[in-house]
Amino acid sequence: MNTLLSIEKRNAVLLRMAELLEEERQEIININKTDCDAYKGDDISMFDRLK
Repeated sequence: MNTLLSIEKRNAVLLRMAELLEEERQEIININKTDCDAYKGDDISMFDRLK
């Protein structure tokens, strides 16, 4: 079964996701900083993703 969302529904979902990310921006940044500070250097690709 293949159920696709309409373009309007997809756009509404994406816009809501953007709003939620903006609302949580500072918390996301703080958590990411904690992760960067805890990074031990064992996986360089992980550090690149954190940056």
